[in-house]
Amino acid sequence: MFARDMKKSNQVPATLILAIVAGISVTGCSGTRRECQDATGKVLPGTDCSSGRAGARWVNVRTGGFGGGGFTSSS
Repeated sequence: MFARDMKKSNQVPATLILAIVAGISVTGCSGTRRECQDATGKVLPGTDCSSGRAGARWVNVRTGGFGGGGFTSSS
């Protein structure tokens, strides 16, 4: 069979679609930012964390991604 006799398929394999969606949801639309918070989670000015104010700590906040983020972890 010659290449000119072969027809191209218009269908995209489901595995390819799933891989693309997974890649976008994991890496394409998410990031992290640091914010200064107290023990209750109230956002404070960054100077409070930089100056070593008691109870203030830097927190990594995940933003974006599928579902909007909202994950925090202290660092």
